[in-house]
Amino acid sequence: MSRFNFYGESYDKDFIEQTIIDGDINNFKGDYEFLEFIMQWVFFRDFYETKSDCKYKKYSNDNAILNFIRLDEYDLLDKKLYKIYEICGKDKKEFIRVCYHIGNGLEKLSFSIDEINTNLLLKEPVSFIDRNVKIPDVDKIDFNFGDKFNPYNLNIDQLDEYNYELKRSLRHRINLSIKENGDDVKPLEEMMPYTEEVKNEKIDSEKMKVKDDYILDINNVYYGKQNVGVSSESFGLGLSIVSFFEDTKTALFKFRIFKSIPAVDYCLLDESGKLYIPDQILSKDNIKIGPNSPIRSVEIINVLRLFKLVIEKLQENPIDNELEILNYQGMKEVLTKDRKLSFGDLKKYEPIIKNAYEFLFGPIFSDEKDIYNDISDNYDSPKK
Repeated sequence: MSRFNFYGESYDKDFIEQTIIDGDINNFKGDYEFLEFIMQWVFFRDFYETKSDCKYKKYSNDNAILNFIRLDEYDLLDKKLYKIYEICGKDKKEFIRVCYHIGNGLEKLSFSIDEINTNLLLKEPVSFIDRNVKIPDVDKIDFNFGDKFNPYNLNIDQLDEYNYELKRSLRHRINLSIKENGDDVKPLEEMMPYTEEVKNEKIDSEKMKVKDDYILDINNVYYGKQNVGVSSESFGLGLSIVSFFEDTKTALFKFRIFKSIPAVDYCLLDESGKLYIPDQILSKDNIKIGPNSPIRSVEIINVLRLFKLVIEKLQENPIDNELEILNYQGMKEVLTKDRKLSFGDLKKYEPIIKNAYEFLFGPIFSDEKDIYNDISDNYDSPKK
């Protein structure tokens, strides 16, 4: 359980210091200098901004508090935090780099609590960062402490591969240490090389995708933009894509389960149509949605309501817009004629649906419009 709630509470410097060391500096082996480093690294803006003699000001940035929050969530303060520091050879730059890989927001690719705790239990802990890890087309990998968004200066695919291979190396070296030193510790599951993992994920993804003969009720079809692939703490890293969504009409507590099509990822929308990301895994009817679910944001609207709003907008100038009105009215009639249609047929109509969306809300990858609430007018509040 976390010791701090930085989103809802404020704390004074003394309380934070005492909480970090659990009330006893011996948990840091009497190392007041390391405690001061932690405070300046994470809380410089709160307690040190007016002091020009702060030794560690250069390391402080917005990532530090996010990394610290993850350390707190994982119960890695006091003795464990100092142990991580010792494994880093008491090198503060190395320590910050390790903390980045614990709390960088890339949930799937960050060092997990099992990996960290297992390493801390070893007679001979291994270094968290393996500098022998290389990735294709990158000659040298450096960690830039001044870049809070992308300290490795890698693109998303390169960063995924590098983080993955660091995890794979860490697990393998932990297992070697267990074997070589006879530790009474359960070995970690080994990971396959990144290229094999990606290949298998693509195969699994294709198997999961909605097929063209999948039948949809047009009343339950939504369209728009989603951000996928990383957690909400990922400092802007992510992938925005256009997608259809299906309202499954399945209620989960006060939320409704929506399914992206064709990728088949699930998300929860509240009664106002806004995305809810749970802090633990929720499940219903074999559907699981948790804090690491791929969908991180949505901007979608019911397709029939989209055409209704576009036609109403065009009718403000009916003479000049006569042809467009007829086109959209005809498209709406086609979609509502039988109510049911296959995903294959729906894909054929995607260009005109996209045009309608952009006519109403602007360029599809522009952040100029917030259209979350456009769902709510055509959204039945789910029953508990």
